[in-house]
This record gives sequence, C-alpha cells and structure tokens, in this order.
Amino acid sequence: MKEMVLDVMDIVYTDDRKKMTEVVDNEADINQMQKDLTRYIVEISRRELTESQSLMVPAMISSINNIERSGDRVIEISSLCNKKIDGNLSFTDSAINELKELEKVVIELFNNTIIALRKRDNEIIKRIVELEDKVDEMSETFQENHIKRLNEGTCNVDSGVLFIDMIGHLERIADHIYKIAMYTKDELFGDKRKYN
Repeated sequence: MKEMVLDVMDIVYTDDRKKMTEVVDNEADINQMQKDLTRYIVEISRRELTESQSLMVPAMISSINNIERSGDRVIEISSLCNKKIDGNLSFTDSAINELKELEKVVIELFNNTIIALRKRDNEIIKRIVELEDKVDEMSETFQENHIKRLNEGTCNVDSGVLFIDMIGHLERIADHIYKIAMYTKDELFGDKRKYN
C-alpha cells in the first residue's frame, strides 16, 4: 500500500505513466486480498474463540477495509494524474512542494503504523496521533494557499481543482491508516479498547 502511494505520487510529479499499470494491478490485488482475508477471518470467527480472539476479529476486518479504501484513494489520484497529463496541465512549484511535504508525512504515518502493528508501543501511538493532526493542519493550510494562488492568478483553475482533490485524497489515506493504528493500541492485540 505504501509503495502504491509512492508510485502514484511519482506520477503526479513526473507525468510519467510507466508506473500506472503497476498501481492499478496492485489495487486489484488488494481488492482480492480483502475478499480472501475477510472470508478467512469470518470462517475463523465461527469457531469457539477466546474473548481476546473475539476482540481481534472486527478489528482485523475493519483494518483490512481501511487498507482497501486507501487503495481506492490511490486509484482516484491516478485518475487525476491522467486528467493532468491528458489536459497538459501543470502545478506551480509551490503546489508540488506542498504535495511532497504532505506525502512525506503520510509515508511517516505508514511507517509508524507498520511498527505499531509489529509491536505495541505507546510512544509510537502518540507519534501517529501527532502525524494525523499534522496531515489535517497541512491539508487545510495548503488549500488556503491554493486559494491565494488562484486569487493572485499564479495558478490555473483546472490544475487547481486537481491539486485540491489530490490533497483531499492524501488526507483521507492518512485517516484510513490512522484508524488502523488506533486498533493497534488494543484490539489487534486482543485487548478491550482503553479510552485514555
């Protein structure tokens, strides 16, 4: 999933579609894995489970769904890339830099969530919360910056619409990854959610 984000963002910056097929193929794989894994987990849930295992079942299904939804968002970004390339549209240097900044934080969110999935770590969870807040703040700021560029006439309206949509999709990917990370606090390790 993280590789899909890196690949699609590379297309955003370079207008080079050579990774497009890989992105689409990976999304198809994720969809198939979602079906296979969900079917398997549902099958397991029909057996006699401990309380701990019972808590893990919905958390796993929800996490798988959040991964699949992230894949859908990547496909939306790839569709915007096609519009950008076909329309011969470009982004300002400021817009590109903002997308790169946002991408960097989203990737850090992925990396920290992967660590949290392997090992429970409250410091990592705190960092994930900070990163998700940062993505929200950046998304808002970058949209405001974009409106300024539009008002100043330094940005093309058609390019601007794509830019805003890309920011929105990256922000939603961060939301999906954050939801997975929150399950690592408790449920994915078989514990009842602690609200603290």
